[in-house]
Amino acid sequence: MRDTGRRIVPVCPYVAKFLRKQEEFSDITDPVTVEIRHWLRAQLGG
Repeated sequence: MRDTGRRIVPVCPYVAKFLRKQEEFSDITDPVTVEIRHWLRAQLGG
């Protein structure tokens, strides 16, 4: 992710829990927002 300039937005609670424990990902992890949830629903057709 870091090499491509992408960010991690952990919408899965298991991934979020893992990332909270891994300090090395904190600089590329963003919080899940309402806008991201709406976008994801639209992308998944739900």
